[in-house]
Amino acid sequence: MKGHATLPLLFPVTQQRGLCHGRRHAHRDPKKVFIARVGHWNADSGFTLKDTYVPDIFLLEQALDDDESQVRGLVAIVDMAGFSFWHMRQLSFSHIKVLVHTVQDAFPARFKAIHVVNQPGLYDYIYACIRPFLKPKIMKRIHLHGSDMTSLHEHIDPEILPEEYGGQAGPFNNDWICQQLYQRDEEFRKYSHYGFPRNEK
Repeated sequence: MKGHATLPLLFPVTQQRGLCHGRRHAHRDPKKVFIARVGHWNADSGFTLKDTYVPDIFLLEQALDDDESQVRGLVAIVDMAGFSFWHMRQLSFSHIKVLVHTVQDAFPARFKAIHVVNQPGLYDYIYACIRPFLKPKIMKRIHLHGSDMTSLHEHIDPEILPEEYGGQAGPFNNDWICQQLYQRDEEFRKYSHYGFPRNEK
């Protein structure tokens, strides 16, 4: 994430495409819910796949400012509606490896459950690409629901879900979390310069 574009420049596109995956609020457990609408990214927007990682990582950083989230962990909903072979072609094995490593090993967020909805027919191929990098513990926490939102509701209270997921919280809207992140843009830009030098040998 080093040297990322300023968040106010990134978020107009991520808001439009649904790539700023703002949580709603704590559900009954209560864990925070992170919604990832992965099929909404469009390379024609002028933003790269790497650009879409930036708000995601900083959104997780924001969520972990809450002590309760550090203790209880997070829940992810991965919405694959619109995900196609075009998207798949943008993902190299190095991209996949970095993404999985970041979420699974490098970032101090504990995902207690990952709920996949609206997965396309090519999901089995996608999972086959990701599976070699997944730890058994994470694999056991992945739940497939397809378009059956009642199945999702067995795990997450529909009261806090957007209506796109059969919920009662109105249309998906992430403006509020985007505004919170705007306010921390300088702080996040400072974070982006930390890291280790790359060995070029």
